[in-house]
Amino acid sequence: MHELKYHYYQLHYVDEQIVYTRVSDGKGGSKTRKRKVYHHYYRYSLVMDFPWIANIAVRASSHKAVDLRQVFEPTSSDFNSAFTLTGSETLACAKFAKPITLLTLLRLNERLVELNLEFSAEGLLCLSFDNKKLLEPDMPYDLTTPEEFFKAIEAGVQLPKLIAILSIVHELAEQHDDNFSPATPSAALQGD
Repeated sequence: MHELKYHYYQLHYVDEQIVYTRVSDGKGGSKTRKRKVYHHYYRYSLVMDFPWIANIAVRASSHKAVDLRQVFEPTSSDFNSAFTLTGSETLACAKFAKPITLLTLLRLNERLVELNLEFSAEGLLCLSFDNKKLLEPDMPYDLTTPEEFFKAIEAGVQLPKLIAILSIVHELAEQHDDNFSPATPSAALQGD
């Protein structure tokens, strides 16, 4: 029903932390040593046109920077224990939090680790997560058997994990398409 063009990103983050430790001062006492520790981690995201929802953030992780001004708690305790829902307005959150949408997001949360969804005012969805193998192909062969490997490549490589996620996101689009606003690609994704 909807064509969901997307961009896939792998983002490398580095968090700096100041750590204090007690060490011997060599005279029978101790002193405090201060040092910086760097924590490296990756996040992955799919960014796509999604004109049906705007100014909503759904966060399953500790990345509070995605939160918007209004916090909204739907009546689903399962959803509230898995996610934080915020938006620019309470009414927008209430319209978004349809029971079928909450169930769809819980299904998506079963497949993606540390899931965040950010629906921008410009009609884009940024779906971010920690799953590093989302683009892992369904390949029965590798280069240890080159003939079979190249035949499999020629036949087409399937990405079942990605297809499953895009299928759930498509369901979300169907749930919020009011059939009155045309779905036009954003300037950010045109030309792909």
